[in-house]
Amino acid sequence: MWRTNLADGVTINSEPGSKSTDTAAIRNHRAPRINTPRHISYYGQDPGRINVLANLFLDCINGEHQFTQYETSAAFSTFPDHPPDLLFLHAAMLAAGATFESQSDSSELSDDFAELSESLIFTCFRHAPSICVIQGLCILSWRSLASGQDHLGWTFLSMAAGMAVHLRLHVLALDEIAAQSVKPPLETVQTFWSFYMTDRTSISILGRNCILPWRRVNVPAIETYFHDGKCDIAQISFAWQCKLWYMHDQNMDQMCVCL
Repeated sequence: MWRTNLADGVTINSEPGSKSTDTAAIRNHRAPRINTPRHISYYGQDPGRINVLANLFLDCINGEHQFTQYETSAAFSTFPDHPPDLLFLHAAMLAAGATFESQSDSSELSDDFAELSESLIFTCFRHAPSICVIQGLCILSWRSLASGQDHLGWTFLSMAAGMAVHLRLHVLALDEIAAQSVKPPLETVQTFWSFYMTDRTSISILGRNCILPWRRVNVPAIETYFHDGKCDIAQISFAWQCKLWYMHDQNMDQMCVCL
């Protein structure tokens, strides 16, 4: 039996023993077929170049946008031999990082990694839905918007919203979850707010309505995870940008109602 929580617009399984966010992703038991293109495997044989691109992403993009919790490029040491969702995420990170490289083939390299990432989207949706998919889609959206491909940026962001709702990221603070004394992990909360900020940034560029309205958002504030000053200036900036966008949404709604 299923019931719908009308207040938060999310379907909740009310059966005894049902779980929430961590099991919302029901994986298909049939192993996906991933055929990594030969030229991508060739890039993987140059770990130095891969590390450069990964570090460019971390240094130039991730600090401000907090797409992932990665602090080093160690996870790329075995690229491209990764599960589908991680390969999707890592290819998106490398595609974005390559936009900051100044080599003669950097643009082509960025496109190659973006094409690999894009080719894995529906494989991940079908076989490996996870927060890595949301992170990768937000990165692809950022890259597309930055390169003037607004239609692709909007499409990737819409897909990220669908996955976020499927994984219940937008209602992490619901009483149904709080009653189980389960505090969502920082990575999950950070992933949602990173999507939220990317969504709001995109609508300010494109002049469209937001994909996920603020009234449907029931997520802990990310600054509640920063204790004893254990955060850097980039995290503080990110937390305040998210808070200001949320306040902007609330107050703009009130202004429009008054008008």
